[in-house]
Amino acid sequence: MDSDQPAWPRKARHRAHNRPARPHAVLLRLSDEEKASIEAAAAAAQLTPTGYAAKAAVAAASAGQAPGGVNSDLRDLQHELFACTVPKLDSGC
Repeated sequence: MDSDQPAWPRKARHRAHNRPARPHAVLLRLSDEEKASIEAAAAAAQLTPTGYAAKAAVAAASAGQAPGGVNSDLRDLQHELFACTVPKLDSGC
């Protein structure tokens, strides 16, 4: 095994299997840094990287948590600015 490849714990487990099996797959394209982050988090959770990514995605989607980013930051700033267009005594604007 290459020294830059993580050593997977022998007790890595798969997430719970469904019968019949889940019929859909999603392909993720990751940078080296993103892949390393998922692999480290999966190892800490004693899951496979695929199982960890699937559980994290389903949990975020189920909780209604959209991923952040530039669009999210811009949207938050716009909400903040628009809230201040009408002066309110307690708005802090």
